[in-house]
Amino acid sequence: MENREKDHNVVPFPNLKQRILEKGMDAIKHKQFDEALDLLQQALPLEEQIDEVYLGIVVCLFELGHLEEAKEKCQLMLKQDIGDYYDVLQIYLTILIQLRKYDEVETTIEAVLQEGKIPSQTVENFYKLLDFSRKMTRYDDKENALIDVGLLVDDVSIADQWNIIQALRNEKQNISYAYQTLEEFLLDDTKHPLLKTAILEMYVEKGIVRNIKVEKFGLTMDVQTTELHEVPSHSFTLRVLQSLDQALGNENPSLFELVKDMWHRHLLVMYPFIPEPEQPNLWSAGLHKVGYDTHGIDVDLDELTVLYGITINDLLFSSSRIREIEEISYI
Repeated sequence: MENREKDHNVVPFPNLKQRILEKGMDAIKHKQFDEALDLLQQALPLEEQIDEVYLGIVVCLFELGHLEEAKEKCQLMLKQDIGDYYDVLQIYLTILIQLRKYDEVETTIEAVLQEGKIPSQTVENFYKLLDFSRKMTRYDDKENALIDVGLLVDDVSIADQWNIIQALRNEKQNISYAYQTLEEFLLDDTKHPLLKTAILEMYVEKGIVRNIKVEKFGLTMDVQTTELHEVPSHSFTLRVLQSLDQALGNENPSLFELVKDMWHRHLLVMYPFIPEPEQPNLWSAGLHKVGYDTHGIDVDLDELTVLYGITINDLLFSSSRIREIEEISYI
């Protein structure tokens, strides 16, 4: 009896719901999607702001590649009127395109357009998605049809360009018909560097042997596809991480793992270029600084320069470059 009375007197930790939600959203901000998903799922039964929690969960599932689960969550949100309907719908359509469910995209958009209540700022984008999906459906429906790579040079979104490249990566047929367009894309300084990386990875995956040119950040490189290296195993990559591990790994192992992921994203954006100058300590120091800055931890610049044996100018250059690349490391 006494124990039951004690249980009734237990007081929940003050502001627990808000603290879990804030931690979850902060984890999303820092691209820690596994941690964010765990926190937001904890917050869901507690939190009154379910719109924000559900949307955060969908973002995490999408970024972690759990597309079917993200799709189901969006469907639930749309049916139960959770969150802004058209914001959720936009995310739902993006997920359908990633899943190559173009017929569902068409059906959904056509139904919404018939209602005639779409906000003016959203209508144009929905029509573009509808047009794109109709084109992709035609290619999916035709036996031995060719994917319209010409869309890559049209005025389509980065997301649409990504979807076309992924369709080519999944294509079982010979894609030699796409080489010219893809290689023009690789030299176009207006195209996103991550999309160019995806094309190069596709060439390697498919065993395509080509001598090509790649442009990124004002630099051009002649590339033999059979000689493309894997970023994580490149000796320079490993030397940077070894230097960083000796300093940051011992001091803050969890932050080291996060910064290590940041470095891999950096190299993926730069691929097949290697950051210049090839001085491991310079880039290790820059990663160290950006990692601390990102997580709101104060760091003494003079201590970092001594620790890594570089100058202040070197540190500011590398950290600025890393931050610049990090901002475009997600599509």
